[in-house]
Parts: sequence; structure tokens; C-alpha cells
Amino acid sequence: MELIANKRDIKGKKVKVLRTQGRLPGVVFGKKIGSIPIWVEKNDLLEIHLASGETGLISLNLEGQTYAVLAQSFQIDPSSRQPLHVDFLNVDLNKRVKIEIPLEIVGESPAVSLGSGLLLVLHDHLEVECLPKDIPSQIEVDVSRLEKVDDGITISQLGIDHSLVKVDLDQNDLVVKIEPALMAEEPVLVDQAAPVEDTESKLKEVVGKEEDKNEE
Repeated sequence: MELIANKRDIKGKKVKVLRTQGRLPGVVFGKKIGSIPIWVEKNDLLEIHLASGETGLISLNLEGQTYAVLAQSFQIDPSSRQPLHVDFLNVDLNKRVKIEIPLEIVGESPAVSLGSGLLLVLHDHLEVECLPKDIPSQIEVDVSRLEKVDDGITISQLGIDHSLVKVDLDQNDLVVKIEPALMAEEPVLVDQAAPVEDTESKLKEVVGKEEDKNEE
């Protein structure tokens, strides 16, 4: 997907002016191009990011020069949750890159739905190495096969084409697992039929014992 970019001369705190105009400051960087300050239309980037996901390859058109890039990171405003800055990584289409891919939990575990277990997610992203054209948008983890406590899904069971995508973890490492459900504390049962002791009688008994001691 193509995104139009423009070189940016405004730097520092002055970039606030760009944001008020609906433009997002950023940089595009790579081994061959160094670091180039740019700006893009924020809405255009958000539309592309929504369509292609976190890992989608973008064709960045910078004043007539096209770069294959990944939106490597966003700086987000903690209050508005709007992007403030974006970093684009220029990649060589013929060289493998390392990138984190989000894991998407799909399906419903019978163990969880029946209340016998809880789903423990051990990884929400996986770092992979592959050519830019082979980068998956996400990796699905189907938990519908997890029927009982201690059932789990390993890296080798994710359906990744390992001839194209190398995962930087052992194939037997667990991604998700079913843990025993926490048992609620059993309520303390009170015998409603048991007689309640007479407070006045107990008081008399204590007083009587004290009087006996004084008489000794």
C-alpha cells in the first residue's frame, strides 16, 4: 500500500504546528539512507495501518522516491491515545528482517467454558525472521483444542511455514496452556439448630469462679 510522505524541516517543539494541521511527524531510516525527517497525513497512515496491520509492508513515496518500509514504532499521547510520531524502517526486499508478530487467540477452550481451567497466555507476540514479502500480519492460536488442564499449544503447532518464517524460540516452547481454575474458599457452615449460649449464664459462671478464688 502506498503512503505519500514529505521531507520535514520543522523540528523540536515546532512540530506541534504539523499536528494541528492533521499531519504526523516522523522519520524514515535505514542502512542505505540514514535518517530522513518526514511528515505524513495522519489519517492516511491510520487507514493503511488499520488495513495492513502492525506488520504490513508500506510503499512510502517520498517526493518521487519510493521506499519499502515498515511502521516500526509509534509514539502515543498517553491522554488522547493519538499518535504523536512515527518511525519507518526502510527494508531491503531481498534480505531477511527480524520483526515481532502479534498472536491472535481464536476459538474457545472447552476447559475454560466448562470452568475447569483458566487460559494462561505465555506469549502475545513472537519474534520472527523472514523476507519482507513473507511477513505474516498475525499468527492465529486456536484454543478450541484445549479440553483439559495442562493441555497446551507449542510453537510447532501454530501452523507457521518454517521454511519461510524462522521463529526465535524452541519449537517445544508453550504459547498457551490451561491452568487449574482457582477454587473458591469453602464457606464456613453454621449449624442453625445449635443452641446459642446464654450470655448472662456465662457471665454468672465467670463471676462465680472469681468469687471462689477470692475466698481461697
